[in-house]
Amino acid sequence: MEQLAADGVGAALLSWSENTKQRLRRPIILVLERLQLSARNGIQRLGFGSFGETASSDALIGCF
Repeated sequence: MEQLAADGVGAALLSWSENTKQRLRRPIILVLERLQLSARNGIQRLGFGSFGETASSDALIGCF
């Protein structure tokens, strides 16, 4: 009986953790996309064209 209760609590915590992670992931990705766009625009304004504009920002977004 106690094991069933512990399993239920564990499952509930895992579900809550996954739901929380999913809710936080989208706003973080939106912020990173805006930073990427800002960096890309800044690089182009400085006259560097597309030099290195996607490598680091895509790597950051890939983490999520």
